[in-house]
Amino acid sequence: RMAKGIYPTRKNTPYFFLQHCNELVMDRSKAEACEVFVTVIKPGKATPTHKHDDAEQVYFVLEGVGRIERGKPVKSRQKIRPGEIVHIPRHSWHKVACAGRKTLKYLVVDVFPNGRPKDEPTWHSHASVVSRWLGGSLKRKGRGFSLV
Repeated sequence: RMAKGIYPTRKNTPYFFLQHCNELVMDRSKAEACEVFVTVIKPGKATPTHKHDDAEQVYFVLEGVGRIERGKPVKSRQKIRPGEIVHIPRHSWHKVACAGRKTLKYLVVDVFPNGRPKDEPTWHSHASVVSRWLGGSLKRKGRGFSLV
């Protein structure tokens, strides 16, 4: 059992989307204006191009090599490596791909400048909206959830 305010970064609830997995570390319901998860992308896979109007993001690359594309259409491409910090401003189109032979893992901190979204007060409610945007729904899979 973890002390209040301390969250492990292993054995978290996985949310499997089309080509990546977000492992929930700290739900947005536990804070006023942030949430934390680990994104896992296997070689040759990527997140969809997307943006966040309610949050800015900070990534800390843990393992693997990635490529971040910014803009729609793409205006820049940058390699990202372990130990690097990436900032994604609000309203900014972006996509992250695994660019190496090893799985890419990075810690994500979503920061909500206007406070936790009232229409999506938990990570699960947000993941459900994302699943519908991707054309599916979330179903229980082991200790986590999967897009079907």
